[in-house]
Amino acid sequence: MSAGLIARQLRARARLVFLIDWTLILGAFVFSFLVRFVSEDKIAGDLLRDRILVIGVLSAVILGWKRLWVIQPKYMGVFDIRSIGSVALALGFFARLNEQRLRNLEWFEGWSMPLLFMFMTLTFLGGWRLLRRIDQNRVSAKDMQGVPARRILIVGANDAGESVFRELVRQVRAVSVVGYVDEDPTLTGSTVHGLKVYGTVNEIPAIVAEAEVTEILIALPDLGPAELRRIFDICSKTRARVKLVPSFSSLVSGKPDLSTIRNIDPNDLLRRDQIGVIQEDGLSFLAGERVMITGGGGSIGSEVARQVASFSPASLILLGKGEGSIFEIEQELKHRTPVRPAAVIADVRDPISIGNAIKKYNPGVIFHAAAHKHVPLMEDSPIEAIRNNVFGTLNVLNKAVEAHVKKFILVSTDKAVKPANVMGATKRVAEMIVCARSRVSDVEFAVVRFGNVLGSRGSLVPLICKQIAGGGPVTITHAEMTRYFMTIPEAAQLILQAGSMGRNGEIFVLDMGEPVKIADLIKDIIRMHGLVPEQDIEIKTVGMRPGEKMHEELYFANEKVTASRHPKIWVADQGVEIPWTWLEDQLGKLDEICIAGNPEQARAFLLELAWAKNLPPAPMRTMNA
Repeated sequence: MSAGLIARQLRARARLVFLIDWTLILGAFVFSFLVRFVSEDKIAGDLLRDRILVIGVLSAVILGWKRLWVIQPKYMGVFDIRSIGSVALALGFFARLNEQRLRNLEWFEGWSMPLLFMFMTLTFLGGWRLLRRIDQNRVSAKDMQGVPARRILIVGANDAGESVFRELVRQVRAVSVVGYVDEDPTLTGSTVHGLKVYGTVNEIPAIVAEAEVTEILIALPDLGPAELRRIFDICSKTRARVKLVPSFSSLVSGKPDLSTIRNIDPNDLLRRDQIGVIQEDGLSFLAGERVMITGGGGSIGSEVARQVASFSPASLILLGKGEGSIFEIEQELKHRTPVRPAAVIADVRDPISIGNAIKKYNPGVIFHAAAHKHVPLMEDSPIEAIRNNVFGTLNVLNKAVEAHVKKFILVSTDKAVKPANVMGATKRVAEMIVCARSRVSDVEFAVVRFGNVLGSRGSLVPLICKQIAGGGPVTITHAEMTRYFMTIPEAAQLILQAGSMGRNGEIFVLDMGEPVKIADLIKDIIRMHGLVPEQDIEIKTVGMRPGEKMHEELYFANEKVTASRHPKIWVADQGVEIPWTWLEDQLGKLDEICIAGNPEQARAFLLELAWAKNLPPAPMRTMNA
């Protein structure tokens, strides 16, 4: 359709709306006049003739001024009613002036007809637009016949719930909001926009069954983990899909962005309160500092980069061998923060590349997050795991010491505790390297040890979601298996906090609460998709994989655990020094085995080293938390 044709259609529509409004105003005037002077029929004709011409001209002028034809009846709101009201008020005012001029009345006399005229004008102009809106909604509903409607129950008869309702009705086709529930029992039986508040949150299963609800929207802004967990557990007794509305900050305008309404994810249901960073206590060491992050494109490394960027570092160096992931986080930080990061493509296994990068950018702080983390894959490729996780750590650490870097923080894992697989053993040896080297260097070292990270690349949760999307089954290796879980932001916060506290190779561990059964996590995720475990999605036990442990641990049995200055972070100390000269010799032997290309021998030597079975006698020591 050409621009000229569109313009002509718009002008024709405006003229038609103008004519309808003008006719309705004259009709409102005639009606008001006849009601007022019905008992004075002898003079009514003359009075009407004198006034109708004036009102006709005035109404045309006022309509041209207010441009009521631009109002779209489908979206008519308070502002539009105010515009129509101003037209009615102006016409009533002029009608009163005309009444006074023609009949020579006192100012306060003769208001009955102008007031009725104002009311009828508002009724006629607003009424025909309301009828158009009703008709358009009826046509839309007819168009949607045969399309299954989403029947939605809103949890929260509050400002957020009311705002979401209005936007749902305005924006979404094939949706039916059936009503509300609320935590406040005194609201039961009341209505919001004509929709009933059925009851409290505890009554959700019965309400969903009665009203055939297909979707539950939780509109209780800024819920804590415990409250959200409780509500989700109640909703999980139904077959309805559960979603969260945006936080209250996005509802301040009264017009929420429905695109931000999302499914509940495992991060929301963490079975403990999330930790927070004490930003005013120590993290100022990042301000004005040159910070390098190895593995900067990974799930953990990229989140560390985001959080470091908020502390105004002098420079931020993102180092990794995957150019795609490094490019993505570099572009994100460029567009969302004032920081302009440097992207360095390098492999931690190459000491020359690492040395050149450290020499060029001269970082003061290095967060070493680069590592192979996939347990079954590392079982199949032990030499590759050793080269990357052990000797990669050694390369970065040696070059950091040579460059007199101020701080070096190693990202470790709970799988390093009593390691039963290659990946865990490589991370334990990496911990040993940092702890031992801290005794013979002026660099401040620290190790950060934590459990599984929800939603990280290649981790359990994305795999479960993919299996559910494929219709199942969801596989589990053992029904009783447990793991510790944390969110990606928590992991990054812990790493930064450790960087502020670490001095002598301390191992920092998050207080992660109780371990979570993998089977329970799988059932939660299935319910998040609005499905019923074992009914809609099968859960299949396939047996434990090579190197997999039934339960992970955060500490060795002989480690002494003491408090740090952060209430949710602990310090683990084995109380036994690992001599650097001895460890250096063991690493040399491990390197020779890897060069010889014997994976089984490399695996055996690695596990023996990780358990420190041949550790020479050393004096006991005490670490300060």
